[in-house]
Amino acid sequence: MSKAFLAAVLQDSLGCTEVAAKKAASALLSGIIGELQREGGP
Repeated sequence: MSKAFLAAVLQDSLGCTEVAAKKAASALLSGIIGELQREGGP
């Protein structure tokens, strides 16, 4: 699953701009990665 895919889904779902969707997707992925690292995930 790519950041572009997540951004497109967020944009469609929320009806926001592409810029806002890309920021949200980036923040979402960063949060997931950070949490996996803290919990010792893959």
